[in-house]
Amino acid sequence: MGVPPIDNNQDRLRELHEYSILDTPPETSFNQLAFLAAKIAQTPIALLSFLDHKRQWVKASYGIEVKEINLQLSACQYTIRQQEVFEIQDGQSCGWPSEFLRQHDLRYYAGVPIRARSGLNIGVLCVIDKGPRKLTEEQLKILRTLARHVHEALEVRRQYQENLRRLNKMFAMRLPPDQHSVTLVHSTAARAFAEISTGLIARFRPLLMNIQNFEKLSHDPSYEVGPADLEILFEAGRSMFRVVHSLENFVQSQRENSMKPLDISSVIGEALTHLNHKFIDQRIQVSVTVDEDLRCVGNLYKLTEALYCILNNAVEAVALRANERRIDVTIRHASPASDHRALIIISDNGHGVSESIREYIFYPFFTTKAEEGMGIGLALAKAHLQVHGGDVRLIHPAGPTVFEVSIPIPQ
Repeated sequence: MGVPPIDNNQDRLRELHEYSILDTPPETSFNQLAFLAAKIAQTPIALLSFLDHKRQWVKASYGIEVKEINLQLSACQYTIRQQEVFEIQDGQSCGWPSEFLRQHDLRYYAGVPIRARSGLNIGVLCVIDKGPRKLTEEQLKILRTLARHVHEALEVRRQYQENLRRLNKMFAMRLPPDQHSVTLVHSTAARAFAEISTGLIARFRPLLMNIQNFEKLSHDPSYEVGPADLEILFEAGRSMFRVVHSLENFVQSQRENSMKPLDISSVIGEALTHLNHKFIDQRIQVSVTVDEDLRCVGNLYKLTEALYCILNNAVEAVALRANERRIDVTIRHASPASDHRALIIISDNGHGVSESIREYIFYPFFTTKAEEGMGIGLALAKAHLQVHGGDVRLIHPAGPTVFEVSIPIPQ
């Protein structure tokens, strides 16, 4: 079977990269769509993938463990060129158009293109079986619907990032000096409200889409609801509860305002104590180096929580490694000595922060860990530190990943 060239490939790749989806960790909402595709088609395997110039990168899979496939070996390279479903009813009888299918002795394939907002194809939702077969028109119709839901989930992601960029530009503008301070207060409050609203939409909409998918399927008399379907509903409820719980914790933390002299190494020790069970369970080696005993004036609760959030981010990063998980913490005086700040350097040997998401990591509700992460941790840490006149920034995105925390210290 000849392989035609991909039309508008450069435009297609540009749109794909705008969604910042490639090489992101697994997410429940996408995993559930792959599961539903397999259930609808009654196939043992389903893949939700995005195709760049050389590979088929698998965002979610059901029934097979695969991270990526060479584009020249994949069946999805044909689907990406189509405007409709591409189906191989029996790969063996038609000469194995896909080397990947041949290698795994998989004979049936049906793929639905996933479109960007321009209409260009950037990905594929496909189902695969070990024997020859043909999907019914009703099954194909539902697969198309699931592919549209993937598009909607991508649009939520893209819109969230665009909104944050717009908010940043809007509120970065300096107010004229003759404006009253109340204008600044109102502007800051408006920004906070806008960011929280944008974040809540981005977090809740995929969960509500899962519930909506279940509702549509439950109305199909031929579809049998099983325990796995109910688990999707339960997980959506649990995820929404976690978002609300994180917001409650955030509000509670703003009410504690007492300030007192603090030993910075003791604050670090307090934050590490709260994470000790994770260090043990995940076999993470932790080292703490104190170059100089330094003290600051601050709120124990907020500083501990800020450092906990940054350290927990490092824990989640190294947890993706198979072995040799390591986190290093160093406390030192800023240089030169006239710079009256303590620096806390937190580094980990995780896989790093990809370039496509670096500008968003401190935004509220931005997360690549949809199953567990609420996207509040680093934003909360930054807010707590800035209240103290300090800050946190990413100074090395990979190999190792390094965050620098700065806290003012008495002269």
